[in-house]
Amino acid sequence: MAKISEKTVLNMSRSTILRRISRSILTLFAITFVFVTTSYADSTATVAAKPAGDAGAIKHGEELFKANCKSCHKIDKDAVGPALRGIKTRRKPEWIHSWVKNNAVFRASGDKDAIAIYEKFNKSEMTAFPTFTNEDIDAIVDYVEWAPVGGFKPPSDSTTVNQPPGGGGGGKYDTVILSLVIVVLILVLVSMLVFLSVIKRYLKDKEDKLSTEDKELVEQKFDIKAFVKSKGFITIVVLAFIMITVRTCWLGALSIGVEQNYQPVQPIHFSHKLHAGDNKINCNYCHTGVYKGKQSNIPSLNICM
Repeated sequence: MAKISEKTVLNMSRSTILRRISRSILTLFAITFVFVTTSYADSTATVAAKPAGDAGAIKHGEELFKANCKSCHKIDKDAVGPALRGIKTRRKPEWIHSWVKNNAVFRASGDKDAIAIYEKFNKSEMTAFPTFTNEDIDAIVDYVEWAPVGGFKPPSDSTTVNQPPGGGGGGKYDTVILSLVIVVLILVLVSMLVFLSVIKRYLKDKEDKLSTEDKELVEQKFDIKAFVKSKGFITIVVLAFIMITVRTCWLGALSIGVEQNYQPVQPIHFSHKLHAGDNKINCNYCHTGVYKGKQSNIPSLNICM
């Protein structure tokens, strides 16, 4: 760091010092913004390579598990029924489908493993789920295998499009980065205040060499109103607001998929294979937006109900 001479310090006005502080903080803001944006872009590029639909299946599996299975089953330990983690490696998909859809009928068919599990868990009757499709059951299994010990929130549908796992936006990653930025800014601010305090004490020691105007400058008290109204402070606040707004809009835009097989979050989850495939329901019946524009829309709840 370049050494500041005594003459330079004596000739520095308060406005000059504030300008230097403002420039330093603005530079730090700019570097931080570029760093966060670049890091986020790298992480999204990596995640974007994953197959679309995985996160949607896990999300659907979580909803089904919590609504239908959670009361009797735990992921990592036995409860009313057996622990479910690892079932994908222990059983074939066909076995799992039969077990879930109608446990009693499956046991009656003579399956030894099904009967053994039934007897091990005090012959507790398992609720039948004949309305579950194979895809629904596979989604529950995917959720069980995906969830770490202690539970977690699986990525949203938009995660597989352009967002890293862990929640909307950057999730935990963004929180850590922003926390570090705040800590650094606080340290910079404290350092600047200490710097000003040292200069002020130094100038007081040289009071006999100061003019009347300089003495008034040194002895004046900090005016919070003047600081808040200063150009440097206003510039920092405006720049921070613009950065936050741009970042929020950017993440919001990334959450809207424009590629093939994009799967948005549905207000009420149902199988397109059942409605549009088996029942031959016109897609436009639910996605009414195609009548008014070039894109369809996510159906509202009143259409589903």
